[in-house]
Order: sequence, then C-alpha cells, then structure tokens
Amino acid sequence: MMLSTIKQNKFKIGGAFFCLILWEIFAQGLKAPLIIPPIKEILSALFVIIKTPETYIFILSSLIRIFITLAIDSFIAFLLGIASGLNKNVEDFLSAPENILKSSPTISVLLLALIWFKSNMTPIFVTSLIVLPLLYRNIVDGVKNIDKGLIEMSYDFNVPFGKRLKSLYLPCIRPFLKNGYILSTGFAVKVVIMAEVLSQPKYGIGSAFQTAKVQIETASIFAWTVIAVLLASLLQKGVKKIFPKD
Repeated sequence: MMLSTIKQNKFKIGGAFFCLILWEIFAQGLKAPLIIPPIKEILSALFVIIKTPETYIFILSSLIRIFITLAIDSFIAFLLGIASGLNKNVEDFLSAPENILKSSPTISVLLLALIWFKSNMTPIFVTSLIVLPLLYRNIVDGVKNIDKGLIEMSYDFNVPFGKRLKSLYLPCIRPFLKNGYILSTGFAVKVVIMAEVLSQPKYGIGSAFQTAKVQIETASIFAWTVIAVLLASLLQKGVKKIFPKD
C-alpha cells in the first residue's frame, strides 16, 4: 500500500526534495542563518515547538477562529447564494457588495478591524469578509447549474424548502461546494494567521509568529510556517473527505 502511494506521488515527492536541496544550497552558500537558516536549524526549531505544550493551545485557538469564520460565512453564503442563484434580480442587487468585498485590500479591512474590535474578534471579522464572496459565488454558480425543470417541479409539488435543500440543491451544487470550501479553508488559514500577527491575541499561530519575529528567531518563523502549511493541507484534505468524489 505504501509503495503504491509513493509511486503515485513520486513526482510530488521529487519536487519537494528538489525544493529542500535548493534551499540547503542557498543556506550553505549564503551562510546567514538569520536570513536563510539551514534545514537542520528549522527542523530543530520545529522539534522544540512540537515539544512545547503551549503550542497546541496556539494551534487550537487559530483553528477555533477558522471554524467560527467558516460556520458564519456558510450560513450567510447559503442564504444569499441560493436566493441569488434562483433570482437574477437578487444577484444583481448583491453584485455591488460582492465586488466591494472582492476588491477591498485585505490590509485596509484589517486596519479598520483593529480599530473596531478586540484582538480575539479581529481575525474572525477580517477572514469572514475575505472568505464570504468565495463561498457565495460558488453556491450561486452551483444553483444556476441545476436543471430549471427540477426546480419548477419542486415548486409545483409544494416541496418544503428544507427538503428541497437536502434532496435537490445540496446534491446538485456539491462539486461547487467542494471547490468553494477547498479555496476558503486555504484562504482562511492564511488570513486568520495574518490578522493574528497584527492583532496579537493571547493565543494563536499569528501571535507565535510575532513572538518569533520580535526575538529574531528566523528558524522558528519558518518552523511555524511549516505548521501553518500542514494545517491548511489537513483542512483541505478534510474537505475532500467530507465531499465524496464527483
């Protein structure tokens, strides 16, 4: 089983090893660990971080913010996305807010949130505004892709909305939902951590980044980056598990 998996992913593994070798060549050639630390130093910092019990509180705090964000945005995106997908007038009405959210610089939203909210709320607010249009647009496109005849039939037979949602809308928009959540989880991890760096809540991966930066521990910054990348990857794999193959 393991050999089969390795064979299937040999090019991915080869690409990863190539990047590591290239990194080590630059690190050894530059000989400036404060700029590009050798892989050995990064692994050592990663080992120290993993051994520290407080690390898991930092990770869990960021995860909670990510899940809260996705839960809030899912509710709003489903509500507005289905309405927009079924009614062009609603979609046109919401096009301006959608474009504003898509076009607004993340840093401006973040700076305003720092003024408006406490440190724990800022990452959730900022990430919600970034993720919402992604989920919303995928749901709208998914609903538009549903056979109009099936929708009309469900209305003709007075099928309750809850049953329509479960038996018609969700199965038909499943591929769009899968794509939307894969994109959203990746963005959510990045934006939550970035917002935590500036808002500095007591616990969070971003707060750990800020501490490492203040103490000029470059290897620790890269070690936390590895953790963040793995976290995003695990969340996206979780999304793929939740949604069966198309």
